[in-house]
Amino acid sequence: MQISPFWRVSLLLIVAHLTQTTWLSGPFLGAARPDLPFLVALSSALLGGVEVGAVAGIASGFLSGLGAAWHPGSFLISRVIPATGLGALAARFSAWHPVAPPLCAFASTLLCDALFFLISPTDFTFSWWIGHAVTTGMIHAALIWPVFLLVARVVKPPQRSLFA
Repeated sequence: MQISPFWRVSLLLIVAHLTQTTWLSGPFLGAARPDLPFLVALSSALLGGVEVGAVAGIASGFLSGLGAAWHPGSFLISRVIPATGLGALAARFSAWHPVAPPLCAFASTLLCDALFFLISPTDFTFSWWIGHAVTTGMIHAALIWPVFLLVARVVKPPQRSLFA
């Protein structure tokens, strides 16, 4: 019996959320910090397509909103749209190209922060959000490969051989 990729992604998202809220709860660079559940959702979208990306984005947004305890709907929408869009685009290029995951992580982070800025009522200035989005995007671009390889190892079902 094989475990479904959805259950594997769910387990990885929970572990990423627990790591995010314990060991990585403080600022990483300035006010920015990596969003591990979002990186797991993006990696899942790159590897699994639009359906896996949508489910992982919903779970990532729900967990982020649950952990933040404010504006959970903003977290949900700002995580599900980039992950679903990336899952839809993943069929058009090779996810294993060396620059594809970092570029996708950077662009998805900018989209995520832009959506959150538009739909979440905050007191931060626009210039603060631009700096935060670019810094977080660079952090995500640097950290996507280890998360991507972990998701590829854990989530993707093993390939069946021709003679098995």
